[in-house]
Amino acid sequence: MRATLTPVLPPRSIPAFAPPLDRLVVRAALARGAHWPRSGPDLAGEVATAAQRDPSQASWVPHPEEALVAALRSHTDGELVIACPSWGVAAFAEPLERHADRLIFLAPAPGRLDPGLAQVEAALQAGATAVLLAPVAGDCTGIQPIAALCAGRGVPLALDARMNSGGRVLDGPPGAWGDPTLLAVHGEPGPAPCPGAILVSSRPPQPAPNGVASPAALDLALSLVRDSLRSEPRLRRLLGPGAPASLAPRQGAAPAWAFAAAGARLQQAADRASQRARHGRTLRHNIAHIEGMSVIDEAPGVQSASCVLPILTRNRDAVAAWLARAGLPTLHGLAGWLAPEGGRSAEAEDVAARALFLPLHPFYRAQDLVSIGEALRRAALASLD
Repeated sequence: MRATLTPVLPPRSIPAFAPPLDRLVVRAALARGAHWPRSGPDLAGEVATAAQRDPSQASWVPHPEEALVAALRSHTDGELVIACPSWGVAAFAEPLERHADRLIFLAPAPGRLDPGLAQVEAALQAGATAVLLAPVAGDCTGIQPIAALCAGRGVPLALDARMNSGGRVLDGPPGAWGDPTLLAVHGEPGPAPCPGAILVSSRPPQPAPNGVASPAALDLALSLVRDSLRSEPRLRRLLGPGAPASLAPRQGAAPAWAFAAAGARLQQAADRASQRARHGRTLRHNIAHIEGMSVIDEAPGVQSASCVLPILTRNRDAVAAWLARAGLPTLHGLAGWLAPEGGRSAEAEDVAARALFLPLHPFYRAQDLVSIGEALRRAALASLD
């Protein structure tokens, strides 16, 4: 049976990311006399405190992946052999190649997108002297056991917890583990109103100058406004499904108002994370029965609250194309290869071919979640034709 094409949430179209600007964020950016962080150190302290980390060990870094790997290098004496995902946050590929003496690539755990405890333990037995964990879609399940394993072996764990923002592991934030650890500047996963990230490390790399007013300030402001407009559902219908999801820079210099904007979003982060987690649970329940699709389940004691809902599905490209035509975009480019072509395991190849990332926002209504589940069901049927 061929599924008919019905637009999702008429007359709206779901954006790939929540807009980076709202009224509170704009007011904070413009309010020079208000009590908002206006520098990297001020914002770093607030983010670290929210993540239950020592604010004295936190710093804002303009180039997060480079800073995390450099900090990991400072935690290791002698040969640096890093166990890292073979498929995941592709921006780590270049810094890892430059800083590591040797890389051991980890396959995803069965039924998941990221490496698990068994994969990391095998890498440690193979001689890894450090571990890099960067959950690509906010899956918190492996963080605590891997952190406990590394601590027991005396091996440093570098954790990129930005996509895990808002999640919970054993009643604590995922960013509470790892040394060094990357945290999102606004306490949320996904694009932020401020470039860079917060690095928490007892041995941070050489700090970069904290951003104040910069020549790129106007360009950043225009990019954020453009991203926010592109996230407006009715404008998205005019722009079409091919409109880029995010154009604002994720790295580099940041003006003082961008730190204030991130601080304002940080105040909203807990409520928004609660909504995303609730919507994620509902969607997992709604789509668990769809043939050919499998959701990434949450383990006991773990709650994910990412900006995407990861799914493993047959005919991924056909399903994604059908969803895009129906007004429900999936996120492309969220993950890529760290391992060279000859070092990619069959398990990693399989996950890379089946991974689908659905946008997950805090502002969905109950009928929106029903419509998304129905769109996925129709897309799965259409992909089999």
